[in-house]
Amino acid sequence: MKKKSKLKLILTICFILSLTIPILIKQNTENNNDNIFITQNYTTLLSNNNLKTSGEIPFIQQWLRNSQFDTEQFWFLTNETDSPLDDVVGFIKDGNANIRVIGEQHIFNKSWDLTNPLNQTGWQVDSEPKWAYYDPNSNVSASDIYPDNYGNDSRGLWASHYWSDTQPADQIAVINWNYTISLDQNMIDYKITSAALTVSFNASVQATPSSQPPSYNGAVDVLSDQNIDPGDFEAQTGDFVRFFVLISDMEYFNSEEVIYNQTSKLGQDNPEIDEITDGIMTAKSEDQLISDINTALKQNYKNFTLSLGIYINCEDNFPQDADTWSLLCFTGINFTFTYEKIIDKETTISWGQEGGMISGENVIITGADLRFDYKLDRNWTSASEYSELRMFINNNEYGKPILLSEYIYSDEFISAGFDLTSIIPKDQNITLSIQLYLANTFDLTENITISLDNVYLQISYIQLYPDIGISEETTEPWIYAALFIGAAAIAGGLGTYLVLYYTIFRYPKPIRKLRKYRKSLKRGKMPRSIQISSREKAFKEIM
Repeated sequence: MKKKSKLKLILTICFILSLTIPILIKQNTENNNDNIFITQNYTTLLSNNNLKTSGEIPFIQQWLRNSQFDTEQFWFLTNETDSPLDDVVGFIKDGNANIRVIGEQHIFNKSWDLTNPLNQTGWQVDSEPKWAYYDPNSNVSASDIYPDNYGNDSRGLWASHYWSDTQPADQIAVINWNYTISLDQNMIDYKITSAALTVSFNASVQATPSSQPPSYNGAVDVLSDQNIDPGDFEAQTGDFVRFFVLISDMEYFNSEEVIYNQTSKLGQDNPEIDEITDGIMTAKSEDQLISDINTALKQNYKNFTLSLGIYINCEDNFPQDADTWSLLCFTGINFTFTYEKIIDKETTISWGQEGGMISGENVIITGADLRFDYKLDRNWTSASEYSELRMFINNNEYGKPILLSEYIYSDEFISAGFDLTSIIPKDQNITLSIQLYLANTFDLTENITISLDNVYLQISYIQLYPDIGISEETTEPWIYAALFIGAAAIAGGLGTYLVLYYTIFRYPKPIRKLRKYRKSLKRGKMPRSIQISSREKAFKEIM
């Protein structure tokens, strides 16, 4: 290769280096979280920060990884609730981070045709019968007061009883059958919203006396009997039977009579009323029935007891009085109640990700822009008006949440943007959390799912650099100062060489010498290393 071509190649390389090195100084390219800083170098003064500087390097970084939820990587879930069951769950599916508020509605609905022996399974005779208005201070032992006869067959759950004045211990008779109701759900986390209970029964007695006074054997006597001599009738309440229904906890600490039917004319002589066919008892107050079920569930949130009872009261109305209760029976029950999931107050669930930190005395955070898309699969429930989506950087909350009650359903995602600059910390790993906050307790019949996508947190900051050598305590990397000095030296040397080249070195050596001699002669000086012969000597040499 000719010397001139080599020279051109060297000049070209030097020129490229003189352009490239300053650019390398201005650009600090880092690969953090699979994203590249976008940088630019410019000169400025930052008097408001009281920093002596000759310039600054700005950075803009996307702080999060896996922003489109292609996998579950890098994201974590935090769930805080006082509920023993899950009120909310989170999961990543189909490219979305989802938060589901679990709404449920269940119906307990059971009917018993007690005239069908198959439906009598599970109904057990109570070993210690319960009855309404029992006086525990009385001389009557609960275990000794069963009716004369009782059982279960095609007539239902039945009892019969005969009392006479000669057997005062049988003047009161009680029996009840218990059935355990078991629920699949733990009712501590559910609210009963409706309830109904209906019970059917039959009854038959001997109404008219089996013989005339003074014996009066076998007749059930009531206050409305008209053919009895008032002087002989010593009645306060009359004879009656009380069909009743109890709802109790499993230990019978709390037993509430939810339905009853106490007869007043069964046994009447005129007109004769000696039976009740297809009698119906219904809970008169739905609110009270719900309250009684809730009370029974306080001891065991899944099980409680339903009891059907018969209480027979034989009043001593006459000397040698007797009462015949031919058949008293339960024939059917319909019991139903609806309950819905309770969502606990102040329940929270968050999707979050921890990123890197920004540190350094000469670093100033200039902006933080959070953007994400969200949608709900239906409008938010009006039962929780103040529930919201909140944004946190570390434990610092952004002051303007998204109020879910303002959401209007759409199949498309809604874009949201927030300026989080004021809560971005230095010298800490920066953690973003998007939180669902449930402001109050409410019941929910259906699930509501909130979906998130395209979550981006872009943070911008500047790194200041001082004048070279201005301070021995500068925190700028030494490599930048070295590169700057090197680039300045190369640029200076290259400039000097270019000047010399265009004024001297581009000419061949003989020409350069001639130009040099000419300059010397113009100045009246003898060129060095040149000997000029005298005229006489020159002629002699020629001759």
